[in-house]
This record gives sequence, C-alpha cells and structure tokens, in this order.
Amino acid sequence: MGNPSYGAGKAAAEEAAKAALKVIVPVAVGVGAVIGSVLTGIIKK
Repeated sequence: MGNPSYGAGKAAAEEAAKAALKVIVPVAVGVGAVIGSVLTGIIKK
C-alpha cells in the first residue's frame, strides 16, 4: 500500500484519462451528429 510510485502512476493515469476524455468527447459528439444526420436523411427518403 505504501508504494509512492503506484500513487504517482495512478495520478498520472487519471490525468491522462481526463485529457483523453477532453479529446474523445467532442469527437464522439461530432461523429454522433454526422451519423444522426445521415440516418435522418435515409429515414426521410
């Protein structure tokens, strides 16, 4: 339990995850919007 490198690694992993989410979320929203508009276009035909 008293491993300092484990704590540092966990903190770094959490920071990396937060940074990744900041990139992934807008991309996912954009892709979702494109897919939604394409599906809507197909359904309206």
